[in-house]
Amino acid sequence: MSAKIESGILAGGLHYLAVGEGRPVVLSPAAGPSNTNPHGVQLRFEAKWLASLARGFRIWRINRPVGMPENTEAAEVAAVYAETLRATFGEAVDLIGMSTGGEIAMQLAADHPALVRRLVLIATGHRISPVAAEAIRRSADLASNGRFRAAQQAMIPAITSSPGKRRLLRLIMGVAGPKDGADPGDHLATAHLDLSFDFGGRLKEIKAPTLVIAGERDPSYPPDITRELAAGIPGARLITYPADHGIRDEFAADMSAFLTLP
Repeated sequence: MSAKIESGILAGGLHYLAVGEGRPVVLSPAAGPSNTNPHGVQLRFEAKWLASLARGFRIWRINRPVGMPENTEAAEVAAVYAETLRATFGEAVDLIGMSTGGEIAMQLAADHPALVRRLVLIATGHRISPVAAEAIRRSADLASNGRFRAAQQAMIPAITSSPGKRRLLRLIMGVAGPKDGADPGDHLATAHLDLSFDFGGRLKEIKAPTLVIAGERDPSYPPDITRELAAGIPGARLITYPADHGIRDEFAADMSAFLTLP
């Protein structure tokens, strides 16, 4: 499968990557060091992964605004997404939300229902776990003090509980993570989004057909949270995999089957 990828900036200043051919499917991605497009090795890795999802679709990975104020709320980000989707597609699209991106996807589906045809929520929830909240607070504190590489490593407990995976991630982030002194603005704004998001009372407002995909060992969104999430959205279906927060490849077939339902 070709991983040839298009990149650029859409209306509203949102950075995007696009790959594949077919009906547009928008991916609101997980958190990263910044909201700009990845580059170098990270871009090649992302392009290959996005291409694996493009099974008769054109996948549009559209990130959150660059330079968000630190106190930005999910509703504000969803409003920017809504204007961008209207300007770019002019019709309802299938929407995937991963981790932090799932928070924006839920908010968008509830606030702007005419823009969402089907909704897929992956490794996300209507609230975060105490383990994730602790990791995010520590990471934000380190980033605020110029220790950006250590800030990324501080997020590892929210990704996996496996000692082996934690050691591997620490090694990778120690070599390939953002350098100390990099602008932490997007990271801090995203931390606020995660910590302030509590959408349980509004899940019933999501009307788009919804598939929830979860990892049974996810420290950020453990089974009690994902079961609540699926139960709270009318008609939602939950699929659980033997995975942690790093679930990326397992769900492609189930997602494709869901998005091609009549």
